[in-house]
Amino acid sequence: MQIVSLLTIKKNKCNFDLFLAGDMSCHKLDQGFSNGSTSQRVFESISRGNQLILEHFSDIPVFPVFGNNDLPGHYVLPNSTSTWYQDVLKLWAPLITCSKCPSSVPRPTTMKILEKSFLEGGYYNASIAGKEIGHIIRFIVIVSYGILYYRHL
Repeated sequence: MQIVSLLTIKKNKCNFDLFLAGDMSCHKLDQGFSNGSTSQRVFESISRGNQLILEHFSDIPVFPVFGNNDLPGHYVLPNSTSTWYQDVLKLWAPLITCSKCPSSVPRPTTMKILEKSFLEGGYYNASIAGKEIGHIIRFIVIVSYGILYYRHL
């Protein structure tokens, strides 16, 4: 994560939303460690990255997605009895819903809408509509899918 670059952009008062393209956890967390399970290490890594983003970017919408290294097992989607999606949603919901943003920032989605798809499969949609930048109004809808969904087609 290039937090220094993002902080420079923020310092220069650029208007942006942040899209985190996955792999908040490093590669090979399943190898060479004697303490904790792979899923614990991955979750801790996501949690630390999330905390850093919240610390520096709580005033803008942030849209994280799962990468192949952000799952309880490498390239392994959580099974139906896993609480993985619930646990990660607790971390990511304040970022995605922009719950700590100033009231002037439009909310990209609601918790109800977010929970509906995220808890089912770790994906969500959020709207970044009607944001004015200069004379341009930006209309974007984000649909977040992890690359793993395409890998198994």
